[in-house]
Amino acid sequence: MGTGVYTYACVSNVGRVREQNEDGVLVPGRFVRDGADAGSVPDTGGVQLFAVADGVGGAAAGEVASKRVLCELSERLCDAIDAESITRACHEVNRLLLEQAASRREFEGMSTTCTGIVIGDSGAKWFNAGDSRLYRARHDRFEQLSTDHSLREEMQDPTIPGNIITNCFGSTEFRVDVGDLTMHRHDLFLLCSDGLSDYADMRDIGTDLLSSNADGRRAEDLSYLAERFVSYALEGGGGDNVSVLLVTMGE
Repeated sequence: MGTGVYTYACVSNVGRVREQNEDGVLVPGRFVRDGADAGSVPDTGGVQLFAVADGVGGAAAGEVASKRVLCELSERLCDAIDAESITRACHEVNRLLLEQAASRREFEGMSTTCTGIVIGDSGAKWFNAGDSRLYRARHDRFEQLSTDHSLREEMQDPTIPGNIITNCFGSTEFRVDVGDLTMHRHDLFLLCSDGLSDYADMRDIGTDLLSSNADGRRAEDLSYLAERFVSYALEGGGGDNVSVLLVTMGE
């Protein structure tokens, strides 16, 4: 997409209620769970994948599912980034997850959400299956780019609990949304599990992102924001695992 640097920071936290963390975050070269990471990746060609996955609560081995999906996608989304290739890769990974779920009783029913951005020489795409989310902060606008695959969203009924998801990796009728992603310098992208969006006020988060220093975001600046957002979720009850990933493109 041109010379520049992608700067990122992430935090994955078990929250205040759950005994184990079923979330996972993928940044270039590393899978993160129960921890944090930050850094910069030169835009020197090739494909970069940033993603968040949330093992579905109540299903068996959600922590296995989220890591398997992220690691498998990192291997498959390393060349072309057209919509057809991303869709094909996601369906292949879903098939592998279903096979693993059928192989042992303790894996039966395991599944995971996943949302991510894929950046390459010819542009960028986003993809989503489930209710983890992708947001973009640009100039004075903070907007959600992904659409939740949830019963509340599909029925457009705010009285329906938001945690009833209708699609994710591990579904027999799997689908994935794929869209074009325009990336301007100093755009700031937020990828998160529903442990953030369900327990923090996303308006406050949008305000924080839009008021951050757009001209000089360093990894440590993004780390501060990511930790701050996790603290919002914990202060809001922390009833779920919470994972936050921030990505920006600078000079």
